[in-house]
Amino acid sequence: MRELRILLERNNVNPNTVDKDGRTPLSLAVRGGDEEVVRLLLERNDVNLNIADHDGQTAASWAAQNGSDIIAKLLRDQADFTPIYAASSPTNRPLSPQAVSETPSKRIRRF
Repeated sequence: MRELRILLERNNVNPNTVDKDGRTPLSLAVRGGDEEVVRLLLERNDVNLNIADHDGQTAASWAAQNGSDIIAKLLRDQADFTPIYAASSPTNRPLSPQAVSETPSKRIRRF
């Protein structure tokens, strides 16, 4: 984890680089349920939460699909979207009532 933190502190590291499937480090961390890596990535102000992979999945849709309420809340606190938006993909399973009932952040990130 220390190495990842060092890399993310560098200005010449693009946190929005995609792999062959169009997935970013954030979407991979969300998909894998790695809350610590998600938190590290969200510390940067240049992480784009809206990048969709080749299947149309964003970090938010992965969080909703995997049922990770904590990660969904972390993403919601960083962006202007609701849990309903995050769960809009037909492959996603419903979020918990707690995640749906929480008010989204007023902070909007534009890219």
